Amino acid sequence: MPVASPKPRYAQIAEAIAAQIRTGQLPVNAKLASERELCEQWGASKITIRRSLMELARQGLIVTRHGIGSFIAAPSAPGTAGGVDAGQFLGVVIPSAADYHNARVLGALERASRELGYSLIIKQSGNVPQQETEAIQMLLERKVLGLLISPVTGDFSETLVSAAKLLAGKVPFVLFDRYLPMLKAPSVVVDNRLGGYEVVRHLISLGHKKIAYLRGVSSSAAEDRERGYREALAEAGLPEKIVVVGNLQYDMEFAGARISEFLDQAAGQVTAVFAENDGFARAVYNVCRDRGLRIPEDLAVAGFDDAPYASLLMPGLTTVFQPDSQIAHRAIQMLIRLINGETLEQEQIVLSPELRVRDSTNPAIRRSVSAAPRTQAQLAVSSS
Repeated sequence: MPVASPKPRYAQIAEAIAAQIRTGQLPVNAKLASERELCEQWGASKITIRRSLMELARQGLIVTRHGIGSFIAAPSAPGTAGGVDAGQFLGVVIPSAADYHNARVLGALERASRELGYSLIIKQSGNVPQQETEAIQMLLERKVLGLLISPVTGDFSETLVSAAKLLAGKVPFVLFDRYLPMLKAPSVVVDNRLGGYEVVRHLISLGHKKIAYLRGVSSSAAEDRERGYREALAEAGLPEKIVVVGNLQYDMEFAGARISEFLDQAAGQVTAVFAENDGFARAVYNVCRDRGLRIPEDLAVAGFDDAPYASLLMPGLTTVFQPDSQIAHRAIQMLIRLINGETLEQEQIVLSPELRVRDSTNPAIRRSVSAAPRTQAQLAVSSS
């Protein structure tokens, strides 16, 4: 017969304390030792002790009084345990809940956590490292069991320091959607390099030789997509054209102005663009519409994320789908294992993206266009 796996450390501690309560070693109304004292007594981390206390509260064996401590509950009041501090809360830090991709992942995180009996406390960093640090600290003060973090970016020291402190303090946390290249930490991400590579290979297969990559500020996602872009061009012996069109907050007005400026400078230098995300791709659509440029006849456009509006644009946007639900479920599962003191089989989970080809790169449209005269601006951008 297979050998049963050992119980998580928090469960073992909870059972031992429960036995002391039932045998009278810890009498009714007695104040339980502080978290720090319990950590020393059991040789366990704070998060493990908190998990043990929450389990005891769930069983109705202790009552937690905010700001005072935990007390042994009377046998007649098994349902009075816990209060706010005994909740099964997980903390989530994301750049922005308004972003369509973040919103979809967040929705999936909420569904997955609810199925497992947990609730989320959500904080937004606004893509600002200092706000991210403050959000993490605030969640720790709320005594969450663990953290799910979509980090601001990989090259801000404050973000790295925050994550390194969590590792040093043995606080369970999982990075999702982005990772920190300079820090070995549990993470769940999409293979952004592969996604970028497949987009550019698709454009090259259609005969494009002048392809630009439009990106925002530094992040593991943006850099990996750029790496895929570079690899595909290098294989084909084609030149690179990388343009930063986004600021820290991914402001679309700023992006539109930069894209407009880029098209002014790129006359005759590009026939296709690969945008880091669908928001930037949509900004390209807006600029082309204002200038009377046709997609894909004058300029092929591809994005990343498969936003809800991607298939509704005219023409439909070729883009890369990210498995949002898988990201959420795998991240939650990984975090719960860490909270339970289990060893992870994989520290980094990389999920596969899916290229979704639509008419914004459709060569049939390019071929079927009549030979009607075009403006100088159209000819300049579409010349190869």
